[in-house]
Amino acid sequence: MKDLRLQVVLSAIDRATGPLKRVLSGSKGLSAALKEQHDLRRKLEAQQRDIAGFRVQSQALRQSAAAYEAQQAKVRALAQQLRAAETPTKALTRQFNQARRVAALMKHAHEQQAAQLHALRTHLNAAGIATADLGAHERRLRRTGPQAAHASDECGTDTGALDARRRH
Repeated sequence: MKDLRLQVVLSAIDRATGPLKRVLSGSKGLSAALKEQHDLRRKLEAQQRDIAGFRVQSQALRQSAAAYEAQQAKVRALAQQLRAAETPTKALTRQFNQARRVAALMKHAHEQQAAQLHALRTHLNAAGIATADLGAHERRLRRTGPQAAHASDECGTDTGALDARRRH
């Protein structure tokens, strides 16, 4: 008789806790999916920032190259004036020396920008983003980003529903 009563009590406990166990195991799986979606979303946002940074850096490199070339032309013109003058003036010599210093600084800055751009290109290539085809990759990210955000939001809603069920 005691065995029967114990068996009935254990059966009732199993029936009561069974749905709770299923909710808990479902919540764990959903939490893992939510974390995965959140990580994907952050990765996509980081890729978009990297692409935007690459575009800005590329534009800055082109501008610094043009400015450096203009400065080099100025140095060449001043050098020609120095050679043409029998006795160059102190002002002309000073302008030439200053133009050479500015050109050297611009060259150094341009080389640093080129190194930074190369590092960013390497980072993007490692992430599977070909810098030669950034437009196509940006369009793909724009399509994928909202999908990841929507999936992440849905997972959050599902987790909230599971938490509500668990509390009741």
